[in-house]
Amino acid sequence: DARRVLIVGGGLIGSELAMDFCRAGKAVTLIDNAASILASLMPPEVSSRLQHRLTEMGVHLLLKSQLQGLEKTDSGILATLDRQRSIEVDAVIAATGLRPETALARRAGLTINRGVCVDSYLQTSNTDIY
Repeated sequence: DARRVLIVGGGLIGSELAMDFCRAGKAVTLIDNAASILASLMPPEVSSRLQHRLTEMGVHLLLKSQLQGLEKTDSGILATLDRQRSIEVDAVIAATGLRPETALARRAGLTINRGVCVDSYLQTSNTDIY
């Protein structure tokens, strides 16, 4: 049973997971290389309020920080961070987001936006490709 949880990524999923694990009584550390959580999704004042709320809940925020490595130890997992810091945790969750792999679709001449564009039938811009 993991008591100490490290969440890598301060986006929507990472922030939600931090709240959920905190509510479940876990010691939560959230690390992100941005200066604020939800930096690319929210205005700074909204991000600031959410950071304050997470901190009040007991989440330890490590912003402008990067995970350098993970090593299994007898008592958990040693997470090595930048600036010669490290923390020991029981579980690590990567919530760093997803990027669609669109290279093949692009080479096939399909319409690409944030991924491959499809209609309500999942048909691409090529009528023979679903």
